[in-house]
Amino acid sequence: MELIVDELTKQFLKTVAVDHINLKLEKGVIGLIGANGSGKTTLMKMICGILPPTSGKVCWNGKDILSQYDSYVMNLGYMPQHLGFYPSFTIQEFLEYMSVVKGLKKEFYMKKIDELLFKLNLEEKRKAKIKSLSGGMQRRVGIAQALLNEPKILILDEPTAGLDPKERIVLRNLISRLGEESVVLLSTHIVSDVESIADKIIMMKKGKILYYDDPENLLNKMENKVFEVCCERKQAEEYMINKIVVNVKKHQNIYTLRIVSDEPIENGIITEPGLDDLYLYHFKDEVLQDFGEDI
Repeated sequence: MELIVDELTKQFLKTVAVDHINLKLEKGVIGLIGANGSGKTTLMKMICGILPPTSGKVCWNGKDILSQYDSYVMNLGYMPQHLGFYPSFTIQEFLEYMSVVKGLKKEFYMKKIDELLFKLNLEEKRKAKIKSLSGGMQRRVGIAQALLNEPKILILDEPTAGLDPKERIVLRNLISRLGEESVVLLSTHIVSDVESIADKIIMMKKGKILYYDDPENLLNKMENKVFEVCCERKQAEEYMINKIVVNVKKHQNIYTLRIVSDEPIENGIITEPGLDDLYLYHFKDEVLQDFGEDI
């Protein structure tokens, strides 16, 4: 069971959103990270077959997905970044509707809906109208519809947006279990959400793949580049301007900074790197300007 992305390219007028990408996606959780505008959403839409590529193709078990689309979508679960709901539907009505759209049998989907509502802590809200739900609850409903058909390929675009810390932990645990049987491609801006559960990580920048590797191998690239330093306010402000500062803590008049740097930091102590360090190392400029939506 494998999904092959072969020279996949998407161009909008003069903008190349996805630029000749090659990937081999196998069973497990694959984290997709990158700044807004890096092409993550465009890539995911092409993998789902809902956006045609300018060139290249996506293959499932050796065949182009567009040549076997009916059978492909039966194995596909997708939660888009921007969810489309019928606001007057209840959760139960919406999930039943989506089950029919997916071609599922009633005996199967009624049991599946009960199971998913329990797992996603929505059981008591099944009769609530979609429009009355919080953003986090709507997100969980979107995740539930993606799981209705027990997909072998699960594409989740920003699934943890709007979830509180407890909800994010529950979802991470669920995704980790799903990765034991399925290809799970998970896009997120919350890097810590993929650091603990991803078997592989794809890092995209300006439509290209910067890295595709195990988290451990990626973090090895940051060896001796992450420092912790304690200093007074004036020095801390200078670091904030001139260095990549991942985190700042203040205790009384002393500031403790986590800094990513190719050069040694005076009085800095080398510390173990994390995925946030790697992300900011490559996306400092994009993060500072990151107020738009992904392409």
